[in-house]
Amino acid sequence: MKKAIAGLLSAVMILCLGAQAACAEAADTPDASSATEPAAAVGEQSEPRATAVTVEDLLAANTAESVFANHDTMLFQREDPFSDEKTTIFFTRDFACDLSTGGLFDSEDNWQYVDVNGEAVFALDWYVMSDMERENLIWKPEDLFPVMYEEMVRKTELTDVTENEDGTLTLTCILHADDFAAAQEAYGNALPEEYAGMEDLLIYTVNAETLEILRQEEYTVLGEETSLISRVAFEYDAEQPEEAGEMLALAVEFRTSGVENSRTVTVIYDVGTDREESFSVVTDRRFRVVPILREGYQLFSDPEGTTLFHGRDEVSDLVLYAFAA
Repeated sequence: MKKAIAGLLSAVMILCLGAQAACAEAADTPDASSATEPAAAVGEQSEPRATAVTVEDLLAANTAESVFANHDTMLFQREDPFSDEKTTIFFTRDFACDLSTGGLFDSEDNWQYVDVNGEAVFALDWYVMSDMERENLIWKPEDLFPVMYEEMVRKTELTDVTENEDGTLTLTCILHADDFAAAQEAYGNALPEEYAGMEDLLIYTVNAETLEILRQEEYTVLGEETSLISRVAFEYDAEQPEEAGEMLALAVEFRTSGVENSRTVTVIYDVGTDREESFSVVTDRRFRVVPILREGYQLFSDPEGTTLFHGRDEVSDLVLYAFAA
């Protein structure tokens, strides 16, 4: 499982579960009371659709492979109705640009903006570990793609498929209480006793021909209380946002410009012990790197492990030391 998976996944969660406690409590707020009716997400409808559609059909139509067989880009936007939080991710066939956090992800590397003396500087995430360890931690575009939670979505019951007057379909899916609780527990979010019996309700508006998701709303249902968790919109073949273009250009420059004025950053794990292990990276001084350590380790400036390393990076050669916290 990816490092810090719970925090990042909650930001891109659309076909899964999450934030159950906050959403249930939010039903007591004025905002929640105005956004708790799932029917509001459905719009004008005609008769239920005669042709059968399954959850498997929905999943198959919304994988990265399926989407990018027909589109060059996709823009994902998720809104939390109970806060100002908004997640926007721009996908191409090769990259995912998280415009909310300033992160860029492809199959080989991750980048992010870091604060250096009040200035946002683009930097490479350097995973200070073996290639095998890195492979299990690095984020790839498919890890952020919305339907990566297919194992949980597959457990939902598709209770209604309705044809809308605008040529779309509305699909209503329910994840029943036992599966909801099991899924939450699997992600380290065991439901408190007062939320026993809670279900997850997912309402999708999809293209009637392709079943590609256009909009989605997620609710929790507990007894007679229904609380909106999130609203999501998808735009296909979306124009590339300016910020995404800037990040992509910087990543390409990072990879292709070569090393003209080199610098070396070295991290030594457990120096002076039989577990000592050293890793180094060589980059051009124009570029920054952010060391990503093994879980449970902290970075120090001295081999005794007495002075924590403050600051993401410098422009000179560095030797740093990692010790278990």
